[in-house]
Amino acid sequence: MALCEKSVWKVVTGLVIAMFVVGLMVSFMLFRERPNSSEEEKLGGINPSLALMATTTLSVQGHEILAYKALTEEERARGLSGTEQISSSSAMLFVFPSDEMWSIWMKDMNYSLDIAWLDRDGFIVSLAERISPLTYVEGNVNKTKFFLPEVPSRYVVEFPAGTVDALKLKKGIQVHFN
Repeated sequence: MALCEKSVWKVVTGLVIAMFVVGLMVSFMLFRERPNSSEEEKLGGINPSLALMATTTLSVQGHEILAYKALTEEERARGLSGTEQISSSSAMLFVFPSDEMWSIWMKDMNYSLDIAWLDRDGFIVSLAERISPLTYVEGNVNKTKFFLPEVPSRYVVEFPAGTVDALKLKKGIQVHFN
């Protein structure tokens, strides 16, 4: 009987150790710092608060910009809210399911943005520059400013303020991405 109890304890001890090791591995995988790919390093690095979002590269006016892709309704609603300043070589690309008059607001933003609305082929159809976070009024939708394109669009790109001037963006310029 003593031999069986020792065998059971060995098995239990082995299982506990195995569960501990698996737990450590899972914790490491979940909480480790995400390594930068060569593209992210080349384009200015990834913003830690956006690290789990899909990315793409925008090509516009001879410049490459790392863009976080807001693909789901939840990601589009959150956008860049609550993030720290993104680098001058970063942006957020909102991908919508259809051509509509997609509005943008500055809820929970910490910095100003330039906004470009694109048609289904990636051509800029409307621009808004240097939009301040102060255009959002907490708790008062009537005083909050919403920014709309001049015509229906499929995509919206949020850039750090000053990007429209720096890249000489204007209506009719095509932004390439996949």
